[in-house]
Amino acid sequence: AVVSTQSGHYGRGCEAAHANARDLKEFLLGDIPEISPSQVHFMPVSEAGCGDISAYQKEFLSANPKGKFNYIILGLGSDGHTASLFPSSKPISKTADFKHVEVDTGISPGRMTVTFDLINRSDWVSILVTGSDKRDIIKDIKQGKKFPVSEVVNAQLTWFIDEILL
Repeated sequence: AVVSTQSGHYGRGCEAAHANARDLKEFLLGDIPEISPSQVHFMPVSEAGCGDISAYQKEFLSANPKGKFNYIILGLGSDGHTASLFPSSKPISKTADFKHVEVDTGISPGRMTVTFDLINRSDWVSILVTGSDKRDIIKDIKQGKKFPVSEVVNAQLTWFIDEILL
């Protein structure tokens, strides 16, 4: 199963320029015919906000009876956020594996995302870091400073870092 964190600002149809679900469809899923649409479970968001988090929890467990992912690919924001979990995220509601958060980013303040518990239960986690704007955050992380991404403590964690940041 494939899921994507999503912000409430973007429509479920993925029309917005920065919609994660739209990017997954366009740049990954369209090129892998072995992944059927029934295996893809996008988080329910719309222009009105985030969808029913309890219903999505049930959908996730139905598709993933073990209650975990085999593999999660995360990104890293220049402020140390990952999976829409920002330093200033305020939880609105939560299930065992997902939560609605409100963030002060100026772009789509309502988000539906995974919990760190779910991330850390995954079999394998990768964090993909690209872009020169991440140089300072990588330096700070190497120095032991704590950020939301520091909560990712999966035993099978691999960082893929753009060489310009090293």
